[in-house]
Amino acid sequence: MLKIIYALLLLPFVVQAELRIAECNYYNHTLFGYSCEVANFEFMAGDGVQITGTHMPGKSFENVMFVEILNSTCQVLPQQFFITFQNLNRFYAQAVEMSALNPLSNCESLENLFLSSNLIDIIRADTFADCGRLRVLHLQNNLISTVDRWAFRDLEDLQVLFLNDNEIEVINPDLFTTVPNLLDLSLSGNRLPTLNVRTFQPIRYLETLRLARNQFAILNVNILQNLTQLSTLLLNGNQFDNFQANFFRHLPNLRHLNINDNLLTLVRQLQFDSNPRLATLTMADNLINELHANVFLLNVNLEILDFGNNQVITLPGTLLRANSRLISLGLRRNGITAIQSNFFDNLPNLRYINLQSNICINRFFSIQRPLSVDVAPYLDLCFKNF
Repeated sequence: MLKIIYALLLLPFVVQAELRIAECNYYNHTLFGYSCEVANFEFMAGDGVQITGTHMPGKSFENVMFVEILNSTCQVLPQQFFITFQNLNRFYAQAVEMSALNPLSNCESLENLFLSSNLIDIIRADTFADCGRLRVLHLQNNLISTVDRWAFRDLEDLQVLFLNDNEIEVINPDLFTTVPNLLDLSLSGNRLPTLNVRTFQPIRYLETLRLARNQFAILNVNILQNLTQLSTLLLNGNQFDNFQANFFRHLPNLRHLNINDNLLTLVRQLQFDSNPRLATLTMADNLINELHANVFLLNVNLEILDFGNNQVITLPGTLLRANSRLISLGLRRNGITAIQSNFFDNLPNLRYINLQSNICINRFFSIQRPLSVDVAPYLDLCFKNF
């Protein structure tokens, strides 16, 4: 019996999959005049990859630039897979229940790799060692709990890295030392309670940083020190109860900041003074009970401001006196008792205001004090007491 079992183990195993392949590197091929074909794929251990059901010429498929696995019996991508596609630029294997990653070999031409929504749980040091031209890497929505400190050591050209919605609890401070050209990094939706102050120092060109939906209560005031090019920062869905007065001081190019859904009780007077380009600021769903009259004084480019669902009772009449570019203002679900008649005087571009569920709104859904005559006709007022 043991001999029979041993003999069966030596038999080649077959993996089957359905692929979409095309001689271009765009997801929507038809817009560019390229046709894509659905082909059958078989991998037999020891015998290489076989492609059937396609009319593309050439056994090596050397003109194929795009491959997407539509469905598969493969839980681990065969190491020899990419030998078949010598000039592959973009590869998708999303939501196909892939449970692990072997070291990817023969990927010298690969620039875009999408492996999201699988069951991958670990990224090893040699996983992407042969992917030196990779620019975009999507690993979000897996079960990743461990990322080796040198997992990205050969990816100097990497610009986009999505690790969000995994189970990561610790980020090694050396993890990003080998990806100096990173522009967009997402770590949202993990289990991170803190980050080493050195974590982001090597990625000084970063433009977008997503840290939402983790377990942060406090971060070192210098953790953003080298991110002078950062334009978008997401910190929503954490446990911050305040930010140090100079926490955002190193971000002169910051344009979009989301600090919704935390435990903030106050916004300091000088909190955003170092962010003159700030255009979008959302801090809804906190416990903020007071706004200083000068808190937005230097944010002259502010266009969208939302601090709905807080505990603000009084709005300083001069709160928005320097924000003439403001287009949208969210004040819903606070405890605002009155709005001064001059509150909107310096807001000629305001087009939307949400005041639903505030004490200052009477049963006819009007403001107790009249709006500026010049502003009122253009506002989309949302006063419903839902």
